[in-house]
Amino acid sequence: KGQYFLDLCSGSGGIGIEAFSRGARKVYMIDKNKTAINLIKKNFSKITFNIDLDNEMFVLKHDVTKIEELPLPTFDFIYFDPPYNSNIYSTVLKIISKSRILNKKSLVLIETNQLININKINLENVFSKKIGSSYLQCFKKN
Repeated sequence: KGQYFLDLCSGSGGIGIEAFSRGARKVYMIDKNKTAINLIKKNFSKITFNIDLDNEMFVLKHDVTKIEELPLPTFDFIYFDPPYNSNIYSTVLKIISKSRILNKKSLVLIETNQLININKINLENVFSKKIGSSYLQCFKKN
């Protein structure tokens, strides 16, 4: 409750919407795909909250490999689930680990189809869990 949540490569917006429904104070969803952004907005229209969504949930059409260009706050949780065949995992993790959007207590959750090697990234592995054919990895700043 009361946390700031960032959903990178948001797709349908389901993860961000779920975070908000579970008490996140502010949710930012970023995706570069116009179809995904439109789907997120369509999904917003199907849900009812007793607050002004414009001040609590933010949808941004932007390339996640360039998130350092955005004036973003510090997040408590960052969820990153790009298409599995993309080659942006290391790039985005390096950006996140060096940016001000991550603090010592922030957790970065990544969904992948294989374990991510973070040897050259300033992140520490909190846990890795295989779920079906996917992996959920959790990192924090060193």
